[in-house]
Amino acid sequence: MKEIDAINNLDKAMRNSYNVILGYKKVEDMLMAETVLFIHDIDQPLKCGVVNILIEYFKETEEYEKCTELKKVKCSLETIK
Repeated sequence: MKEIDAINNLDKAMRNSYNVILGYKKVEDMLMAETVLFIHDIDQPLKCGVVNILIEYFKETEEYEKCTELKKVKCSLETIK
């Protein structure tokens, strides 16, 4: 796989996981499309580590609104423990 393809796939996986975690898209709807990538296991409960990875990724891409939303999710996950 070319490096640019790997970068594009990583970006798609990050954005797909973000959209599913925040409830903007349903996994079922996404699976009807082409190949779908996620950075998390969609069959397992969400873990704080995944949210941390997403926050760091969106900091690097300077998408701070996404970071704010993800921090709220992270806080709710930590409260459940």
